Amino acid sequence: MLGLVLYYFAGFATVGITTLFFRWYPVLRLKLTHRRCKYFDQADSVLVDNIENGWSVEEMLSIDLDQAIMTDLMSASTPHRQDDLHSLDSYHDSEPILMSRRNDSVKPPVSLKYFSHRMVRYVLDKQSGEFNRMSGLSSDDFETLPEHVTRGLDASTHARRIAIFGPNQIDVQVKSYVRLLFEEVLNPFYIFQLFSVLVWIGIAYYYYAACIIVVSGVSIAISLVETKTNQRNLRNMALFHEKLTVVRNGSTFEVPSDDLAPGDLLVIPAEGLVLSCDAVLLSGKCIVNESMLTGESVPVTKSPLPLQDEELRPPKYNPDGDKKHTLYCGTRVIQTRQPAGSRVLAMVVRTGFYTAKGFLIRSILYPKPSKFRFYSEAMRFVLFLFLLAMAGFAYSLVVFVNRHIGPADAILKALDLITVVVPPALPAAMTIGTVFAIARLKKGLVYCISPPRVNVCGKIKMMCFDKTGTLTEDGLDVWGFVPITSEKTHDPVPDLSTLPLDRGLYALATCHSLTTVNNEMIGDPVDLKMFLATKWLLEEPGEETERYDSMMPTLVRPAGTVSSTMKPTADNYLSSSPHEIGIVRQFHFSSHLQRMSVIVNHLEQREMAVYVKGSPEMLRELCNPASIPADYNEKLSAYTHQGYRVLAIGYRSLPKYNWLKAQRVTREEVESDLTMLGLLIMQNRLKPETTPVIDQLLDANIRCAMVTGDNPLTAVSVARECHLINNDSIVFLGDLSQGRVFWSHLDDPTWQLDPATLVPFRTVDPFAESQTSSHGARVASPFEMNFTPRSKVNASSYARMTDEAGKATCPPYTLAITGKAFEVLKKNYSDNFLRLLVRGVVFARMSPEHKTQLVESLQDIGYVVGFCGDGANDCGALKAGHIGVSLSEAEASVAAPFTYRRQTIECIPFVIREGRGALMTSFSMFKFMALYSFIQFTTVLILRYIGSNLGDQQYLYFDLFMILILAVVMGRTGPAEKLGVLRPPGSLISPTIMSSLCLHIILVVVVQASAYIWLQHQSWFVPVVVPNNVANEVDCTENTLLFYISAFQYLITAVVFSIGAPFRKSMFTNYWFMAALSMILFVTLYLTINPPSWAASDSFLQLLPLPTSARVAVAVFDSAHLVIAYALELFLATVAAKRVFRVILRKKRHRNRYKHIAKHMMDDYTAAAAAHGAVRSESRL
Repeated sequence: MLGLVLYYFAGFATVGITTLFFRWYPVLRLKLTHRRCKYFDQADSVLVDNIENGWSVEEMLSIDLDQAIMTDLMSASTPHRQDDLHSLDSYHDSEPILMSRRNDSVKPPVSLKYFSHRMVRYVLDKQSGEFNRMSGLSSDDFETLPEHVTRGLDASTHARRIAIFGPNQIDVQVKSYVRLLFEEVLNPFYIFQLFSVLVWIGIAYYYYAACIIVVSGVSIAISLVETKTNQRNLRNMALFHEKLTVVRNGSTFEVPSDDLAPGDLLVIPAEGLVLSCDAVLLSGKCIVNESMLTGESVPVTKSPLPLQDEELRPPKYNPDGDKKHTLYCGTRVIQTRQPAGSRVLAMVVRTGFYTAKGFLIRSILYPKPSKFRFYSEAMRFVLFLFLLAMAGFAYSLVVFVNRHIGPADAILKALDLITVVVPPALPAAMTIGTVFAIARLKKGLVYCISPPRVNVCGKIKMMCFDKTGTLTEDGLDVWGFVPITSEKTHDPVPDLSTLPLDRGLYALATCHSLTTVNNEMIGDPVDLKMFLATKWLLEEPGEETERYDSMMPTLVRPAGTVSSTMKPTADNYLSSSPHEIGIVRQFHFSSHLQRMSVIVNHLEQREMAVYVKGSPEMLRELCNPASIPADYNEKLSAYTHQGYRVLAIGYRSLPKYNWLKAQRVTREEVESDLTMLGLLIMQNRLKPETTPVIDQLLDANIRCAMVTGDNPLTAVSVARECHLINNDSIVFLGDLSQGRVFWSHLDDPTWQLDPATLVPFRTVDPFAESQTSSHGARVASPFEMNFTPRSKVNASSYARMTDEAGKATCPPYTLAITGKAFEVLKKNYSDNFLRLLVRGVVFARMSPEHKTQLVESLQDIGYVVGFCGDGANDCGALKAGHIGVSLSEAEASVAAPFTYRRQTIECIPFVIREGRGALMTSFSMFKFMALYSFIQFTTVLILRYIGSNLGDQQYLYFDLFMILILAVVMGRTGPAEKLGVLRPPGSLISPTIMSSLCLHIILVVVVQASAYIWLQHQSWFVPVVVPNNVANEVDCTENTLLFYISAFQYLITAVVFSIGAPFRKSMFTNYWFMAALSMILFVTLYLTINPPSWAASDSFLQLLPLPTSARVAVAVFDSAHLVIAYALELFLATVAAKRVFRVILRKKRHRNRYKHIAKHMMDDYTAAAAAHGAVRSESRL
């Protein structure tokens, strides 16, 4: 209570200043006005730690609910413990939340306590003292799924769930102009502007104050319009209303989309719709376009979730894991397929901001911080300027007091110095480069939805690329089919249509997920190429919207035959197909399982079978060993080494299966004990732009890696072809076998990899204990990582390689690894995992989760990581990276901060160049604005020392005519045409930035002080005499000379900080800047050489006439300043400068962990090589 009284009293006593301060720091206000509680259920406010975004305060709310539905809230949510959330003050409510939902006895309502944070509700479980993040339906809801399909929700359950989860809306608030104006003007930047204007009015700088008011008003108006436009655009993208058909309590109703609740039974119309919720498909099939969420332009087919398995158990369902059964909010259902007379039904699992689209909208509203220190360090420098201004304020106050100036005038005029030192336009000026960079990116078809990421692009140290569709062509060409029998692997058959009519051809014609929409075949590009190569026909009998017949939804048959479902005629009777096959059920491709399969019905034989297509490694495990020939590994290795994409085909006959059993069986039961049929060989050609782009990045010292779900040997071959791996580099592949990671060579059998250090060594006898790896490579005694200690590798086994100085050097080598081995290393061998991150180039058989983990792990060791992919399976990695570039036809996909509308990686150097240019522009603008303040600060200090100051119109000339114009056009300079080896600094406190700023400040002070001292020694000079009661005498020689000196210093500073190389183009290519510079230079020279009447002492600028010697002195001082400053800035931009700073600062340790790891690996190799040299010396003795 006392804190609350103090809060209001302080606000009243300081005329709202403390209230404004507490608005900027709400945590302090909360701690002053509330007391901390011991338990959450006693709180009415919660202090939430956002980890990277600081603290926020949320209000605790409550809803009275029946106990019967409380489990709906808790079962599928993530707990947040009291350690992470801090509750403060309020009432006590000891009613516990009972978790039982099946207790039918009548109980009084309980109070559900929750708070909303970033559009998501967090519910308090009073028994555990934890907050549970609300999500959607729990697994318990699927236990009664068969009954629910016929009845849907009842009215009372629907009403309760609406109360709990809220309406089904992704409603982005569009604030009124009044509220936006209120929030804008209370920004610290505009508060400081207001303070400055009041000070200027107080000291009679009316013209300047009026101009600043106009400029700030225009700036605020532009900001308000832009903010409101962005909010409207986001709201229009997020908010969606339409009428939907639902089943409730056994009856069909038409309701608005806002009225949907988790558990509602949704009827999908035949013509399709845009989903306004996340729903699990329960009956029928849907063909869905998910490009808005994933960037994937190929429509996907969604199949229904089985209501029961073979043992009549309820299904296990996860909306994020079971994507093939889930319809996501924001995606468009193009067409539905259902049995004749039936409906396509889906059950709502998540609504509003809990949906996939809601998550993406929240990621736009509350973006993840980029961990880029530039802006925070800039604000710290502003704080330093403020402290310097306070020192100047104290100095001015002493001067004014000594000159017997009245207290009010003295304080006001001293406060003016604060407005001089702290440039109010600094935050806006630092974003100018980013604004122009985004405009240039858009012209290049690169769309950015996260402007702060542009500067981050300039610090990229590593780029990760998906392979298929990113580095290589999206569409594969069929190279051939390699039949396999238990005896041998046969020669390839280039034309699939010439294969005999047996199991191999049947598998190629049926094992896919193709369908037709408007008589056009759609589906996965690999499936499409494979099927077209067989020259078979695909038919889906009946109307398009009814192609879900429970017996044969899809039929395939050889070309030139007639389907048996057609009525025989005299013309087609003899050509009806005895090889017609009906596809009864599909198990869609899973990146985790690395396979897909279909259960088919051979109509002529009336026999069912399962055909499986997947990675050769996975099929080898699923097939009966007796069906795999002895040369399987050798042949597979040969094809993958040539860069072909290889898929294995297997089958199993299902003689005792009928349609009902086929619908209930799990894929694990049928995808076992298979017979190997052969290998499908596909050509995956590189895109023509890939290799030149990779070369550019490597030449710029940007590390590149391939992250793919493809075969590791194929990936290594493609990596060599596009120069990710050098031709002279030794490649070691890590794979998992019997739960252990094995490292095998892929090139030179005389080299092995020490599994304890992941550094190579050469064996004395390369083939002494050789064996063949699982990939067909010859391995010299591979070590089992689980058991091999470091001491097992004898020092004499290391080949000594030296450089010209005789120092041991490590041979060029590269690591490749599979997803399973990656997971084992990450979980159990942290040291080796870190070494893998430093040396790994190819990461194969990686699931989407593995890709995300890789990007995050690389970030943890200091890499600034970018990821480029097609947006389908790469969404997690695209969002996890410092920058993510999605190759998508969508104008701006929410899957990544950057979207390129062409399907090539040629945009990557462009994006990085723009990032480097924008970052250097931000640094230059920062230095320009800071030096502008110091130039003016130095001038004012000297003039105040003698009782003078700059005039109102002189301030206007500097700030509006010179600085404002230059600041706007300086940022238009484009990026360098080519990526260089150097990267711009990422910190304001880096040696090059701070030394540049400090040296230029010293130079400014020296030039102005020298000019003032020179003036004192001139015979014609008459010092100004200022009466004691006068604060500022503008009309004096000192003022005029320093006006000319400082005016040219502003121009010199603008020129010096516009030096382009090595990250930007020449300033001469910035025509707007050159025009503005020329105009300002001409006017300033005109004022100096031949002052017009409006510049005289009794006119606008209040300048006195100077003798020719003074004008010559101005030219000499400023020319010297220009030469020294330009040379200084050119030197600081060179590699030599970095070396000098490294010596001066005695920098011995690297800041980034990955450099430490690389050094340790080199030390391990050097130590072993040195030991090998000692062994050889002893042997000679």
